Amino acid sequence: MDAPTDNAVLEAWERGASGHLEARVIALLGLDRQGASDGALLSLPLGQRNAALLRLHEVIWGPRLECVLECPACAALSELSVEVSQILVGPGADPAEGFLLQHGDITLRYRLPNTADLAAALSAGSVDAARRVVVSRCVVGLDPEAPLTDGAVLALSEGLTEVDPMAELSFVLSCFGCGERWSAQLDPVDFVWRELEARGRELMAEVDALARAYRWSERDILALTPTRRRAYLAMVGA
Repeated sequence: MDAPTDNAVLEAWERGASGHLEARVIALLGLDRQGASDGALLSLPLGQRNAALLRLHEVIWGPRLECVLECPACAALSELSVEVSQILVGPGADPAEGFLLQHGDITLRYRLPNTADLAAALSAGSVDAARRVVVSRCVVGLDPEAPLTDGAVLALSEGLTEVDPMAELSFVLSCFGCGERWSAQLDPVDFVWRELEARGRELMAEVDALARAYRWSERDILALTPTRRRAYLAMVGA
């Protein structure tokens, strides 16, 4: 994947500015999979989506993920720094073939969850309710046909992590202050979006400074190479 242009970054930031999960996923993945329909981007299994977002981070911002997390016990700050290559795992089972889960006397046929499923679960009133929404959407058949029990929902929810290991990314951290160990989840959509938003604001500030100084258009400013743009910004003291 080639690094997106500054103009493409600004367009993606604008497209996902509504804050909705689906809009942000479409905006981010659109930088990598140009020409893909919104429906295709939203229907990517979560593991494939997360891997694509981490590779996007790698291309634009480099091979390391770095963030600061708060200890749940003492509120001290701990740094997480990890190579993208250490997180990425193999593709696992082929999602096109579908999956089977045996739970008691019931065989469940299901597909992997995607962004559209998560978006549908956002309005659920609890974690359990959200889990049921996602699982219910992913189950494509029950043999024999029967109501989806709570036990089946839990079993399938737990099994999804094994089938699609990139769907949920978690890290065990240790606090240097109090020694507390805890597990923190990394949401690639939120993480990469924050980076894109920060870069978008930087670009807007650069455009504003040069447009005020030279009366150039946004298109002309973004067409400058980064080196030339930095040189002009230095000359106007921005």
